[in-house]
Amino acid sequence: MGVKLKADYVKKRLRKIVNNMQDLSPVMKYIGNDMLNETIDNFDKEQSYDGVKWKKSKRALKESGKTLQRTGRLKNSIKYKSSAKRAIVGTNVIYAKTMQEGFDDTPKEKRVTIKAHKRKIYKKTKSGRKSKKGTRVAVKAHKRRVRVPWGVIPAYRYMGITKKQEEKYTEKVKNHILNGG
Repeated sequence: MGVKLKADYVKKRLRKIVNNMQDLSPVMKYIGNDMLNETIDNFDKEQSYDGVKWKKSKRALKESGKTLQRTGRLKNSIKYKSSAKRAIVGTNVIYAKTMQEGFDDTPKEKRVTIKAHKRKIYKKTKSGRKSKKGTRVAVKAHKRRVRVPWGVIPAYRYMGITKKQEEKYTEKVKNHILNGG
């Protein structure tokens, strides 16, 4: 009595697993879409990603509205991108980070870090108009004081991944790698 394992079968199976690992596009698309839907649900339920109810904003209380949804700009700006290796959910709204992490204005001025970046500077023409051709200038990273007129903003934490989601996504990836779907 004995066990025979055909090398061809093992090679074929390993090749399939390697191929599945190289292109995780289908599973990343699923994960990105699921994270997007979870984030939108957080806005609808007015809760953080881990289920903690948001403190009602003054505007929402005054107008009997929903917190973070006066215009819907932030909620509607949330999108996802996926590729063969990753899924990303995010927004390009400038105040999104403040709403996610909160802001405490004590003291009334806060120092923020400005990342190094390039800026285009336009000179004025003889007629007083802005020239069409600008000069790119490097701006070094620095700290700047920012005055905050509105006071304390609580962290709403509308975007994030729970342990349950992490386990679900891990299982999806594992299933894709081993079974191709």
